[in-house]
Amino acid sequence: MEEVDGYLRVKRFDDLVNVQTYLNAIERTNSYNARLQQERKMRMPFLDSQTGVAQNSTNLRMQYHQRAPGTRPGQLYSYPAKRWKKKKRAFEPSVMEKIMKAGDIEMADADMHQISAIENPAALRHEESQPEELVENAKIQWYDEFENISEPPDAGEIDEKGSDSSDYEELYAKKKKKRGGRPRGSKTKAKVDKDLYYEVDEKEKPYGCDTPEKEKPTEKYCDFCLGNEMKNEKTGGPEELVSCGDCGRSGHPTCLQFTANMIVSVKKYPWQCIECKSCGLCGTSDNDDQLLFCDDCDRGYHMYCLKPPLSEPPEGSWSCHLCIEEFHGGKKPNGQ
Repeated sequence: MEEVDGYLRVKRFDDLVNVQTYLNAIERTNSYNARLQQERKMRMPFLDSQTGVAQNSTNLRMQYHQRAPGTRPGQLYSYPAKRWKKKKRAFEPSVMEKIMKAGDIEMADADMHQISAIENPAALRHEESQPEELVENAKIQWYDEFENISEPPDAGEIDEKGSDSSDYEELYAKKKKKRGGRPRGSKTKAKVDKDLYYEVDEKEKPYGCDTPEKEKPTEKYCDFCLGNEMKNEKTGGPEELVSCGDCGRSGHPTCLQFTANMIVSVKKYPWQCIECKSCGLCGTSDNDDQLLFCDDCDRGYHMYCLKPPLSEPPEGSWSCHLCIEEFHGGKKPNGQ
């Protein structure tokens, strides 16, 4: 009796598998899942409007064709490494406090010097009798000590010859301009500065200066559909690329899901991609979970930097003060 029941169950299963409708359903499900996964990969990175989380591609799963032989003893396989770049850091609060105190000290010294010169001319003559070299050396040493404090802290990374260290190029370039320029003062101070600073060889420079700051290379293809200006792989037609002003990555406005107002606005300012977004008011990218994006120009603003500040993101669309004047005639859109 049990053998008969087992035979009937196997026969029913074979009949179910051989049904053409069942096979068609399996094939349609497979194609739908493949198409859904492909569209998700083309949209990345994007900001999920429901959760507010920036979705980005991951390297948790690798394709079979990316597999290569191991490069180290005991390593079976190796996979291509993803390009990694350190985020730009804002100044630490302690450094900003020292900068503010330095400005207050200079202003206070200038005011006190003027008052003492008026009320006590003898003190001015006594100060002039002192060697200028000692006074100027003391000021220069103080500035050098402060600049050493303002160095960005090292997180333990080793900056090799071919590594990407462009995130600190701007900081070093600004410091070099400040220290290299001739300060205001007497000829003695200029001589001291000339003795302190010497010409640095290319090998000794801790930063790269091959590419000027204004000539950042931009990608000539869309980072989402891998098309170019001649062809958008999603729509099939030509479309102009929009490039990030910080990292140089490009994308089609259609792939970026830009509105008509966004396409007009991004041509008027250096647009930033989702990974380089910073606040348009304070200029920092800290607390990116508090960034609110304009639906007309794609600029980002911290909710606590707005006037008045916002405690939570508004429902529906939101426009910044610049787009309210340009696209809405100075009146806030409905629902804002």
